[in-house]
Amino acid sequence: MKGLWIFGITLIIVLIAGTYAVVGDMIGDDIVNLLAMVGAGAIVIVAVVVIMSYVKQMKDATATGELVEHSWDGIGEYNNDAPVGWAISIILLMIWGMWYMMIGYPLNEYSQIGEYNKDAKISNDKIAENFDKMTDTQKLKMGEGIFAVQCAPCHGPTGNGQENYATGKLTAEDLTKRHISKNYVKKVILEGSNQLGYDGGMPDRNGLFNMSTGNLISDEDIAVVSEYIANGFKDAEGSTAGRDIFAGTCTTCHGAGLPEGVKGYKSYGVKPESDTTGVEGYSTACVGEDCIGHGVSLVGPSLRDYNSCLVANLLKNGKKKGDIGVMPAFGEMLSMPQIKALAAFVAHGTDKEIEE
Repeated sequence: MKGLWIFGITLIIVLIAGTYAVVGDMIGDDIVNLLAMVGAGAIVIVAVVVIMSYVKQMKDATATGELVEHSWDGIGEYNNDAPVGWAISIILLMIWGMWYMMIGYPLNEYSQIGEYNKDAKISNDKIAENFDKMTDTQKLKMGEGIFAVQCAPCHGPTGNGQENYATGKLTAEDLTKRHISKNYVKKVILEGSNQLGYDGGMPDRNGLFNMSTGNLISDEDIAVVSEYIANGFKDAEGSTAGRDIFAGTCTTCHGAGLPEGVKGYKSYGVKPESDTTGVEGYSTACVGEDCIGHGVSLVGPSLRDYNSCLVANLLKNGKKKGDIGVMPAFGEMLSMPQIKALAAFVAHGTDKEIEE
């Protein structure tokens, strides 16, 4: 038996030495590699000791105890309690596993996820620090790169909304133009919406008051204004019914038409000090009657185009009840500078060349 233990100790030394000879150069001062080497050594030692112990027990011990009633091919089984060491090992392993997953992964020193998050934070901090110093072209180029990775798989390389070849329907919105279907307009008016992060959201029909008539919006009003919006803010020839309903019910949040020649400026932009005709508050630069439906910053989105204010809110909050499907939120995936750059690129036009 003494010779068997000598063989076991020799085997432990050989296995550990062989392992170190193969991977020793790769260990360095990396805590994970050191832990792996220590763990490998521990496994070898424990395995050899346990095996030797069982070999000794098989040679020296005599089986005793009460047999269970059943047997397999004449082979009986002792009705023994679980070994105390085995039970303790299982309990300790469970405790260690919970500690490792919740606190000690691995020993609060290193992880690939942690390293990636640190690198990402350093990169995001640098971008945030220099973002305001970047030119418009640089911001658009940055947004173009993010679009290619995050958006193009659904919206297409140029943002025109790829079609499902089986059904012929778009898999995602066409971002080169803003189009809202009549049915979707009616759905939002009837049910309300608070998907885009604007304060207060949009009430359902019971909160929409038509100041032109002095009453809540009616079924007929809903049908007419839905057609008006879906038709690109155009009424049937000779009619102003849709425009009148929109002016009385929707312009406070979605933007009103202005007198001829008067400009509405982006509230996030810089208003030229020399121009005294501009009206602040619109989320998209516009002129005169063209300002109707262009949205009011921080209040309601544009219904006529994908301006940066609308796109930024869509990116941060996602869209769960879209006309086509669900759009995930990117608020936790993208940093604020990335969202701003991507929103600017979409507002610029995903199918347009960026001027140098």
